[in-house]
Amino acid sequence: MNENISRILASVLLSLLVATGCTVDLGAVSSVEQTAVRAEMTGPPEPSSILPSLTPMQDNQPWSTPASPTPEVNSGTVQSPSEGTIVLGTIEQSEPSSPLPVPNMTRDAQSQPRTTTTPLPTLAFEDGVAMMCQESPQRFDLLEVSDFRVMVDLRFESEDLVTFEGWTSRPEPSVRPLTPEPTPESFPIPDSSYPIMLAGGQLDLSSHELSLRPLNMNAPLANPCGEVCPLEVLGQSPNGEWQLVQVNDWLRAQMGLWLVSEESAIRVVPYVPAVSNWQWAEDSSLLWLVYYYPEAGGETLVFQLDDPPDAHETKVANLLDPFGYWLGYSPLDNTAYAVPAPGMGHEDTELLFTIDLNNNPETADSIWRVPGIASVAWNEATHSMIAQIVTENGIMFQDLSGSTSWTIPNETLASIFSSFTSAADNLPNGFSSSGEWAASPSGNKLALIHGYTVLWIFDCVPAP
Repeated sequence: MNENISRILASVLLSLLVATGCTVDLGAVSSVEQTAVRAEMTGPPEPSSILPSLTPMQDNQPWSTPASPTPEVNSGTVQSPSEGTIVLGTIEQSEPSSPLPVPNMTRDAQSQPRTTTTPLPTLAFEDGVAMMCQESPQRFDLLEVSDFRVMVDLRFESEDLVTFEGWTSRPEPSVRPLTPEPTPESFPIPDSSYPIMLAGGQLDLSSHELSLRPLNMNAPLANPCGEVCPLEVLGQSPNGEWQLVQVNDWLRAQMGLWLVSEESAIRVVPYVPAVSNWQWAEDSSLLWLVYYYPEAGGETLVFQLDDPPDAHETKVANLLDPFGYWLGYSPLDNTAYAVPAPGMGHEDTELLFTIDLNNNPETADSIWRVPGIASVAWNEATHSMIAQIVTENGIMFQDLSGSTSWTIPNETLASIFSSFTSAADNLPNGFSSSGEWAASPSGNKLALIHGYTVLWIFDCVPAP
């Protein structure tokens, strides 16, 4: 990775922990337009050209484009292909008036979120199991097994096996296109795609062995640029009918993230982002994709995986704008969760919005008050959403079903951070704001990613 790309990537990654905010109902729209071009199916590439990868989870980043009045979002579709053909589609974003918008660090009074006159219900957690994580955690440096730049997924496969995925530097390509690079495209496409790839590892807690692990993915269902173009399969839907693939080290007109099936290929991001995260619905009905463009903001794309697929692109300053909200997604019921990011003008940051993605991705179905809430993320082992909450006594991770909570008390945090005084004063945005934490199936262990590449394992016991 050259010096300029390293600097930009470092800036993006460091900014992931900065909390920001914006409004719920005002903002600009990047319209979704899809154009379909029919081409003869050429078949998948040889297996040797495939670099398999797995699916990361949700993350957040604090930059945004300035808000401006625009029409509503248009959903784009790709027509069903006729027999023997592959449909190539592209999601195109409208070009802004300025080449690179300045991050909007303040909002005027009209763009501030409005406080409802009806008192909001407080999300109450009934009698559940309260776990206390008092002992100092075990520490594992993930850089020992690979040059991970940022972790994007963390989960317990079993009580003693933790798996993770993260972005690493991509080696120099062994094959390059024979034709010259076309003229660079306009914003928001950067000068070049990021030379990164997804890698995975595992920690065996029974032996304390930290190692890389293969990311076993199926062969690609389709290659959007023919047999020559190298690509990586990043993830596939549970029913195996859809894949998210990454094209890197190739022509600019073909690099990026693609949603493919056996008969279609849709270019969903026209370059390889510095950070991207996605999840598939458990019933394979939806793809949730969040990515970030350099120093300017982020996008959330929601794909209803019908035939043809239907794409919904987020409005800037809406509930699914990753600039203004910490976002989480439940693949169990296709519900998104949004927590206002503090520090950017939100009147109230202790709210939890739920959005039914099967209905209207721009409208909250419910709003709850959760004092101290920092973020929400999906936990694979317990098959539930878990909120991170800052309390007077420490940091609490609370299953939204109310069944279990995990608390890291101030005394334990003080033993980790030498200058720590209290969670309320030192960690207003949470302990792991970007959502990389996981609880074990029994609830006796809590895993956290700290500083992007350090894995902490807490042992937890029922509170007295």
